[in-house]
Amino acid sequence: MGDDEEPAQRPRIAVLRNPSASGNKSRVAATATDADLSDNIQLVQLQGLPALTDQLAQLAQSGCDLLVVDGGDGTVREVVSRLFDAFECPPILGIMANGNTNLIARKFGRVPNLETLRGLTLPQLQAQSHLRPVLRIDRPDAPPIRGFIAGWGAYTKGTQIAVTEIAARGQGQVWRAILATARRALFGAEARAIRQGIPVTVSIPGCHLSGGPRLLGLTTVFDMPLLPGIAPFWDAGDKPIRWLDIIGSPRWLWLAAPFILLGRPRAWMARAGYRSGNCDGLTLGIPGGIVVDGEVFDTQPGLLLSLSAGETVRFISI
Repeated sequence: MGDDEEPAQRPRIAVLRNPSASGNKSRVAATATDADLSDNIQLVQLQGLPALTDQLAQLAQSGCDLLVVDGGDGTVREVVSRLFDAFECPPILGIMANGNTNLIARKFGRVPNLETLRGLTLPQLQAQSHLRPVLRIDRPDAPPIRGFIAGWGAYTKGTQIAVTEIAARGQGQVWRAILATARRALFGAEARAIRQGIPVTVSIPGCHLSGGPRLLGLTTVFDMPLLPGIAPFWDAGDKPIRWLDIIGSPRWLWLAAPFILLGRPRAWMARAGYRSGNCDGLTLGIPGGIVVDGEVFDTQPGLLLSLSAGETVRFISI
């Protein structure tokens, strides 16, 4: 290959850095040295969520083959939520995992640093990328949210514990949040209220679920396990959305809990209100909020959310 052909083989790369991400807070802002790493790499500082839509639109206009998100799960969620509106043909995504839990990067792969992008060619970019489903949550009163794992009920409680009470990062934070939620659902002053659940309506085509309040609901487009030793889904087929549904005040919760975490149900669990499966989409009515990739989004009583997984994005792992 001649020198005049080489630039055509190099992808146009944009690195979108969130300076507020937990792993970036102590770092110095983008410098000329970073930007000069390669002339096909553009380093962009995220200017806050209100400006993100315009920043993505500018990247789409200038041309972008690979968009590397330098941040955590929340930053990836916000980028993916706006990606299909900003780009006619979305670029391949990469993740520099500088957030707190970085669960999306753990499942889809990561870009370790800017140096690893040096010399990357378009064929390499295509070869090292994989198509991944996106969980889309349509709301009648707000723009859609696009993410990868969503939950409600006790899952919301676990998220609040992780944010407000647990200082550990990464897998330690996730594990401790799960254990703290399980402990509070089984013992202590909050146990009865947590077990009673919240009034949720769940509708899944082809699946009959009993009515009434829910202790916990969870959906994801991730392959299992979520983390080593945590795989809270079963009866999975070839449909993209995995779901878990636990009724309010379920029987024998103390006995069922370990089998739920391991994704190894016993025959009695379905009769006791523990159900799991997979689907193409579902409809939810949730008062109070839904957690998507670690953040609570308010929901209005009487309005239904529609969850689907018809959209896909390519992610690169280097």
